[in-house]
Formats: sequence, C-alpha cells, structure tokens
Amino acid sequence: LELIYQPAADIASALQEDVAAVLLSHVQYRSGSRVDLPSLQAQAKALDIPVVWDLAHSAGALPLELDAWGVEYAVGCGYKFLNGGPGAPSFAYVAQHRQAELQPVLSGWFGHKQPFAFGPDFDPAPGIDRLQVGTPPILSMLALEAAVQVLQKADIHSLWAQSQALFDALYEALSQAPECADCQILTPTEAEQRGSQLSLRHPQAAALCRALAEAGVVADYREPGLLRFGLAPAYNSLEEVREAAARLIQILRTGLWREARFAQGPKVT
Repeated sequence: LELIYQPAADIASALQEDVAAVLLSHVQYRSGSRVDLPSLQAQAKALDIPVVWDLAHSAGALPLELDAWGVEYAVGCGYKFLNGGPGAPSFAYVAQHRQAELQPVLSGWFGHKQPFAFGPDFDPAPGIDRLQVGTPPILSMLALEAAVQVLQKADIHSLWAQSQALFDALYEALSQAPECADCQILTPTEAEQRGSQLSLRHPQAAALCRALAEAGVVADYREPGLLRFGLAPAYNSLEEVREAAARLIQILRTGLWREARFAQGPKVT
C-alpha cells in the first residue's frame, strides 16, 4: 500500500481503480472550504472504493444526509458544532449494512459481546457497539449528551441558515473595513462551498488572535498565519459576530496588536 496526499481539488481525478481507500475531510479545517461530498461519494462507490469521511467541521452545523448520499463510513468530534465542549468524545458512523463485517482495530471490553464474561478472546458485540473501547469518560459524555439534546430540538436547516447569516455579517463587516486591507479572507463566499467558519490570513495573525482574546473575542490561530472564527449557529448571534468584527477592526486601527504582550508568548488556540 502507498499513502498518497492529494489536494481536495484533485480528489475526483485521483479516484482510480487501484485506489484502496480514501480518507477525506468534508470541510477543510484551515480554510473552511467544503468538498462536494455526494458527488465524490457516488464516484467512489462506482469504483468500489470505500471512503471514510471526516465530519468534525460539519456535524451540528451543516445538513448531512449520509444514508441518502450513500456514505458508509464517517468519523467526527463532539467538541465542535455538537457543542460538547473541550475533551468531548468523538464519534464513528458506519452504515448498517457494513456493521457486521467491521473488525475493530482497538478491542475494549465495552465493545465485547459479553463484556462481563471476561473470556480470553475478543468476541465483538453486534452492530455498531463493537466500536466501543473502554469505559467512556462519564462527565464528558453527560456534557455532550446535554448539548445534543438541545440540538435535536432545532432544525438543522434552520441552523445552517443561521450559519450563513453569521458568515455574511462577519464577511461584510471585515471586507468593507479599510483597516482590514491586509486581511485575505480564505473561506469561500458561496454557501455551498464552505463550512461554518471564516478564516483569514494576516501577517500578524498570531498577535491579532492574542489581542482579540484580551478583548473578549475567542478566535484561534493556525499555521501558517491564519486567524479563524468558528461560527456556532446554535448559540452565536448576529450581534456577537458584528461586535467581534468591530473589535478586530479597532485592534487593527489602533495597532494594539504591536504591544509586546501580544507579539510574543504562547499562541492562543
């Protein structure tokens, strides 16, 4: 087997009969750009290529129709738009018709058919339960459960509409401000081509991120020189993103980021 890295734009042309499997992010975490999941999944299925989708930056913000799109395998996190908080458990998705053939690489007692038999061999539980490993982190599970219960009361299409409104408000404020002339917005403006975030490149992105944190705006910094705003449609408001933009513009206008406490020290993530 040979591991090959391909830019998202080249994935479609790279799908050939000699490809054994594809691991692909639905939304790229740096830029926020989104690939055409239904189209790529259909193309891969026609060639009998299994695809494992990373939905970490999709689940909880974007409408996902995994059964309708023919998705068989996916993974994701609970701390992003599922709102489970730092350290929230991750998740795995496997289409029902594929679960019986799964052979877990990590075999833990919670994934055993008879977890209290304590036999010498691993006998996997039926269905998706075989992917469980050890005792789950109970406090983290409770936080994620509470967050998901709230999300289940909301309509995912309404959440995505709110995400688009948040992006538009932030983009409009930043793109029209003369102070942001050195800000290069990387996230596509077309809603169908992006996730629920706005990423921009700036020569002093790390210092800006630290200055924003002191100003009460939680963004994060990613190499190389990227400032990223996550837009959580379940609880972020238009007033909040407009205020975040105003504070960033003020920091740029006053040159506050040039102060030593922002220019040096640990990065804010």
